[in-house]
Amino acid sequence: MAVEKLPYCYRQSYGRGAGETLSSNCSGDLDKDGLLCYPACKSGYVGKGPVCWASCPAGFNDIGAFCQKPKPYGRGAGYPWKVGDKLGSLDDARKRCAKANSQGCEKNGEIIYPKCKPGFHNVGCCTCSPNCPSGWSDSGTGCTKPSYTRGAGQPLACKSGLERDGLLCYPACKAGYHGVGPVCWQNCPSQAPKECGAGCATTTAECGTSTGNMVITPIMCVASLATFGEAGEAEGGARAAEEGAEGAQNASKLRKMYQATEAGMKLAADEATVGQSTANEILLFSDLYAKDFEHQTTKEIAHEIDIRFGPKARLYIKKRWAACQLNLMLKSDGIATAQNVLNGMSVLDPTGAVSVAAAYTKPICDNNTPFPTVHPLITD
Repeated sequence: MAVEKLPYCYRQSYGRGAGETLSSNCSGDLDKDGLLCYPACKSGYVGKGPVCWASCPAGFNDIGAFCQKPKPYGRGAGYPWKVGDKLGSLDDARKRCAKANSQGCEKNGEIIYPKCKPGFHNVGCCTCSPNCPSGWSDSGTGCTKPSYTRGAGQPLACKSGLERDGLLCYPACKAGYHGVGPVCWQNCPSQAPKECGAGCATTTAECGTSTGNMVITPIMCVASLATFGEAGEAEGGARAAEEGAEGAQNASKLRKMYQATEAGMKLAADEATVGQSTANEILLFSDLYAKDFEHQTTKEIAHEIDIRFGPKARLYIKKRWAACQLNLMLKSDGIATAQNVLNGMSVLDPTGAVSVAAAYTKPICDNNTPFPTVHPLITD
């Protein structure tokens, strides 16, 4: 029920590794070419991207869209009519040619020539050029390859058990999560169904409000630091006014107490009518949290605070951060009184740093918790 009352939460997430490169093999009977997979070419053809080109015959040189022929050869001067042959006949010349050339002879002009060897054809009278395969165009010195297209291609596949995201492969996310690169992000649960970037909200309006606060409050904090707290005090007074005249009077007293003593948090807790033991626990938590701030948050957050503020300001911000964290934990447990105590403390902040932390310190989304199905035990 506490979760149902939270209007905005950050999605749960976990890493799923840096990702693996795409498999070197394509799935099924597809062929790899570059970073794409294509249907295999039919027998006698070789794939180059989206086109299947016929393979060059043995002895031919592959030069892209053409197959360059082997060297031609000459078939000599031939067997002309000569003195002693039957007048006006080439029969004697044909006999002489056939005797020396077992492949046979043929007439070209008025001279008998040996026929070209198998796989060759005559070009003019005296040259034998290699034949192109049947159906290929003959350009003289080469043969034009037949070709056909095989589609635009498909991306390389991932190994079994992995899913693709961009050019890398990752383990599939567990149920209720979806992957974005190396991170699995929680799907928004039913209690906060509106997707809101890295978070989830109960309504579209709440998504806009929470996002707007994250943008506006850092600006207010910068203004407060630049004016030594005057803007922060104005904001604190406005916040207190929202609680009514009595709240504004209490806020004014609490702010003066903080400015007068370093024990402002304790006095604020006392003034907020919280029991002394509870106030002591809050103070102890804030002290311990600030001392162990790097491990309670991250090294990066701690470093940024340490390089931007002096010793007292650093301690102040870390304690305020602790107060927001405590508020978050207690809020998730549904303890409304803790919210009131920490709201009182935040009024004391003259710089607005607590407001910045509060704007970004949101609860983590709970797992999807649909309303349970109830089966009545008595039906009559």
